[in-house]
Amino acid sequence: MAAKTILIQKMSWNIQQAIKLLVLLILMGYFMIWIMMPTNTFYLHWLPHLYAKLNSTYFGQQGSNILIYTFPGLFIATLGCIFLHLAKYANAHDERTSKGTRFALWSRPAITKGPLGIVSWIELCFLFMFTALLIWSISSYTHGMVKTITRQSAAMMGVKVWQAKLQSVALMLGLVGNICLAFLFFPVTRGSSILQLFGLTSESSVKYHIWLGHAVMALFTVHGLCFIIFWADTHQLSIMLEWNKVGISIVAGEVSLLAGIAMWMTSFPRIRRKLFELFFYTHHLYVIFVVFFVFHVGFNYSCITLPGFYLFLIDRYLRFLQSQECVCLVSARVLPCQAVELNFSKSPGLRYNPTSSVFINVPSISKLQWHPFTVSSNSNMEPEKLSIVIKKRPVSAVLGQNNWLCLGAIITSSFIMFLLLIAILNRYYIYPIDHNTGMISSYSERAALSMLLLCVSIGVTASAAFVWNKKQKVKEMVQIQNNDIPTPTTSPGTGSWFNNADIELESLPFQTFTRATQVHYGVRPNLKMLHCQPIPETVALVEDIVVNYVTDMDSAKLNRCRELLSMHEDLKKAQKAFEFDQEELAHMSEGEV
Repeated sequence: MAAKTILIQKMSWNIQQAIKLLVLLILMGYFMIWIMMPTNTFYLHWLPHLYAKLNSTYFGQQGSNILIYTFPGLFIATLGCIFLHLAKYANAHDERTSKGTRFALWSRPAITKGPLGIVSWIELCFLFMFTALLIWSISSYTHGMVKTITRQSAAMMGVKVWQAKLQSVALMLGLVGNICLAFLFFPVTRGSSILQLFGLTSESSVKYHIWLGHAVMALFTVHGLCFIIFWADTHQLSIMLEWNKVGISIVAGEVSLLAGIAMWMTSFPRIRRKLFELFFYTHHLYVIFVVFFVFHVGFNYSCITLPGFYLFLIDRYLRFLQSQECVCLVSARVLPCQAVELNFSKSPGLRYNPTSSVFINVPSISKLQWHPFTVSSNSNMEPEKLSIVIKKRPVSAVLGQNNWLCLGAIITSSFIMFLLLIAILNRYYIYPIDHNTGMISSYSERAALSMLLLCVSIGVTASAAFVWNKKQKVKEMVQIQNNDIPTPTTSPGTGSWFNNADIELESLPFQTFTRATQVHYGVRPNLKMLHCQPIPETVALVEDIVVNYVTDMDSAKLNRCRELLSMHEDLKKAQKAFEFDQEELAHMSEGEV
């Protein structure tokens, strides 16, 4: 049995290494596409060649964009799900652990002070690469679009040179904004396998969503203003009321921009903190922003920004399904600081970080508002407990024990289903009308149908996976035993309540709140956490923080620390004089008798 376990661990570890290598190769190719996009080589040579090779009656030019821009991101997400699923089988050996520890050095903080907050080395690396990509894109688009404008070319367009350059700058800003938009939804996908594959969490990645959001709206706002100035100066303001059947839809772009500006204005810290509900409800305009953006540029071009939103849509729908389960309070504990801790049981398969957030809805207060609370327990130290809120059944991952594997299956199956539906739509509805010319069929109609099929694919596959896992959870669920333990009125000692610290209590829906809820006063009775050894990464991180804090001290504070440490050593020596060995004390007692 032990040999079989070791074999499984080795195979899982080897597969993980292969996945890492494959993901690295895909990322290199994906980043190469983004680097080459602003160049004439890509648009004049590579892209036409790909369109000619991949053009078909089932997908048309849209198939090429799906393959180039959409498929790599979703494939990496699927590989990440497999990698994370294998992580629970691949227990690394000592030498592998050391390699993992060296790799974990990239997760250590590189910047702890400043406007960026706490930023790790891997986050700093991605930030540097993304900034370099934006600078490269702006310079390449400027060189290829603005610097080539001459008096002759402007005269052929019927405009002045500065007007032609203004139009090119406006277009360039929109194209660069699309790069930021392509990555906007990745950080806010809470159940993202891509984030965890790179050692990131959704909680710590929210700041990247904020930065990208500011960049997107700044670029798109200037993009719109430049076009308005251009149309006003060339007496073409009537274009602002056009919704073209083929090509760019101006009205849709204006609606999308207005929705984005509304979200942007309410997201600044001063407004968000004072008027959080305004910020929260206004942010739901992202649906209008995305839908009308697709109407604005067409679904074909939207494939550039599709991967992030696709994964976000799956995650959002799964969280919606999970939120439909009822919640019931089981036990509460009053802490010495007069705070109340709520506890509920969970399945061991539910993993989370100690500082993760859980959203709670109290229907008697509001059926729409969900309030975030920080989880105070640790899934590694307490695999069957989670402190905040209690559900009628043990809380588990939305997709069960093998949630990462199921998520990968949802991404894969929904994408395949979407491709099949798109192929049927193009072959039997659009192609007989348009014949892959892109000049007859309505862009808005194609975009609406494509978005509908996308939502249907995600809804069907995610719902099927959720229902199947819900049935599995019912079979595997262990009924919580109802134990009638009196509620203590003082801090627990070493009595019967302390001995029953591991027993969970189940509330009955027909009991009163005071009878159904067991309220405990004082410290947590379960002291097993004190005997757990911290992981090496935590020790190293705390050590670095302490060392950095001490080295930044001035001489007065440093001398005070030395004085306190010296005093601590003196106290330890003084206490030894009052310590007795238990056996020696027993012999002394017998001698006296």
